[in-house]
Amino acid sequence: MLIDPDKDVRRNAVISLAGLGDETVIPLIVTWLIDTDVHIQEIAAQCLRKFETKKALEALSIQMETNYQKSSIWTVDECQRAFVDARDPAYDKLLIKLLSSGRIGNDETAIERIGLSDDPEAVPALTTVLTKRAWGAGRTIAAMSLARLRDARATGPLKDCLNATITPESEPVTTPGPAFRGLCAWALGCIGDRASIDLLLDMLTEKSTLTKSRVLMALGRLGDNRTFEAMSRAMSDKDSQVRAHAIWALGELRDSRAIELIRPKLNDPVGRLRAQAAWALARLGDIQSHDSIMTLMDDPDGHVRAWSAKALGRFKDARAVPLLLRSLCDRDGLVRAAVIWALGEIGGRDVLDTVLKFGADEIPEVRGEVVRAMAKNRYGPARPAMERLANDNSPLLYWDEKADLVWVTVSDLAEDGLRKMREVP
Repeated sequence: MLIDPDKDVRRNAVISLAGLGDETVIPLIVTWLIDTDVHIQEIAAQCLRKFETKKALEALSIQMETNYQKSSIWTVDECQRAFVDARDPAYDKLLIKLLSSGRIGNDETAIERIGLSDDPEAVPALTTVLTKRAWGAGRTIAAMSLARLRDARATGPLKDCLNATITPESEPVTTPGPAFRGLCAWALGCIGDRASIDLLLDMLTEKSTLTKSRVLMALGRLGDNRTFEAMSRAMSDKDSQVRAHAIWALGELRDSRAIELIRPKLNDPVGRLRAQAAWALARLGDIQSHDSIMTLMDDPDGHVRAWSAKALGRFKDARAVPLLLRSLCDRDGLVRAAVIWALGEIGGRDVLDTVLKFGADEIPEVRGEVVRAMAKNRYGPARPAMERLANDNSPLLYWDEKADLVWVTVSDLAEDGLRKMREVP
């Protein structure tokens, strides 16, 4: 049946063999990874992936090392997914090789995996994704990953994407959309490429709210006072999202001239502006706003309460501790997570004892922030709880001041926290 001229017979034979669950059939299935029919190739890869064993992974890796040129993009995608699912750094170099070769399909998980790698070759692989017209969100994920990696080698390719000329002959897939353009700009800001400031300022004239918002964040990251006037003008933009990001950017700029511009926004009717004003004023060190920000912990908008809590943590003023402890009972899990972040910044044994009790909170973001607070303060009594949380694979969006929001698991944070606690301060 495996050599039957009818492709449907061959396909069903492969599926049936894999369904036996017997690893002795793996060498037979491998032979169909280069079948002339691309659908059979893909099914063979899917079947090997389902084994979830080292032997199957080794078979796939050998095939990708030696014959990936003969495999369809869909087959390569399946192999990439298998390597990502294995969560084994041993396969990262192979993923990098496949991405660098331009064999890019729609497997965004592989691109994301490489974006979390510390391998220096991850950067050229990701820039290949930018230029080889990856499908779906692949290019966007690559731009986000380059923002995290902050490697100057990505500067040129990112600028090329922003400078891409849209012509009648251009294929739609080559035209950078607002989300992608915004993330390329954000990556340049994270890399710290001040030579791109003029390019970014020009982008503030574009119509897209998404693009302008990310550009403002990039300019904030660059921290150049030459951008102060542009940020100030953006505070009057017709779109509240742009105004909110302008406030955030001014906070990052650390220019004291911004304080008087931002203070009135603590009472703005738009919640996101109140939220970003609280955080920006804390970044600017405006201690005179501390008490006003404390009143925002009773704001009806959970987003405002969360950012106000973070602002209070940024001030590190013990006067806010009683209010923050009461806010641990907030009905909004993301507010509780922000409060725990703030308490972790302030520290203190009694505070950390209370925070530790939330290591069993139903919201993964809360558990993740508990781990971060314990690790930051190297709080010894938390070690048993952190060892338990090292087995918690719940995914969460993790807020990183430097890299924005990233997807991690509670176990990732706990393992990293335990390593930090073992280090000598």
